[in-house]
Amino acid sequence: MTSTPVAPDAAGVISTNLGKRCQKTWLVASSASELRSALTSEVPRVSECLETMDLASFAVGDIKYAKAALRGGGSALSGGSVGDGASGASWLLADNSRVGSFTCPAIMRGADVVIDDLTSLAEAPVNLCALSLSRDVCKDEQTYGALEALVRQWGTSAHEPQLEEYNALCLTRNHNAQAVVADLACHPAVSAVRYPGLPEDISHPVALRTFEHGFGQWVRFSLAGPQEVQGALEVASGLETGGAARVRSALFSVPGDEASLLLAVGDEDPLAIVMWLEAVLDPA
Repeated sequence: MTSTPVAPDAAGVISTNLGKRCQKTWLVASSASELRSALTSEVPRVSECLETMDLASFAVGDIKYAKAALRGGGSALSGGSVGDGASGASWLLADNSRVGSFTCPAIMRGADVVIDDLTSLAEAPVNLCALSLSRDVCKDEQTYGALEALVRQWGTSAHEPQLEEYNALCLTRNHNAQAVVADLACHPAVSAVRYPGLPEDISHPVALRTFEHGFGQWVRFSLAGPQEVQGALEVASGLETGGAARVRSALFSVPGDEASLLLAVGDEDPLAIVMWLEAVLDPA
């Protein structure tokens, strides 16, 4: 009699997807921003916080450069004697909450502590993050102990997310973003488009060695001026978003740039997104 194979738990699947450098993953009942803040303030030597996509400057975080900078600063990283927790090692924290591990497997690129936001999954609780650790940081007894204490403080989640759905959502958003970028690039009301997947974009070289299976869901574009931006935001907030073709994409203002908008591309039909944008940018 053959036994039925037991499906691996979600935390184990995430660890496997992040490659052989990933030793452990917890599912934590916390928002990404709260967890990131707690990690950098309460855990020894986890002080380098790298946002994979910094929306304020619309720049892709260079994990490779950040890791090299830690080494250059005298940090004892991979290969160092970290087991006694007294090495003074600094551990690179990467926050993938804006793009997801499917598009940026940060531990493969050199990060040691990685946050992934899983709240976009169906039936997921309001606060659900994956916290993944490299094998190197797990050897640092002091840091690992502090991480365990932090996870106990927040509490682990009993919810088992469907990661196949998560990967599909990320991939769909990537494909939709490329379609939206192509549309915005030729729209008469749009003066400029920023997207890491565009070869001419300043973020493209770093994105090529950081992201996988796409370039994320965020698109930044500029209009004629602040008045046009404000008008677009007002139209977007008033449009009907219910029904079977509910638009899940969203527009946001850009800190420090009154003439630009940030678009978080959703997983709905790409034509629905394009038509929604058409109504937002040309409401007459």
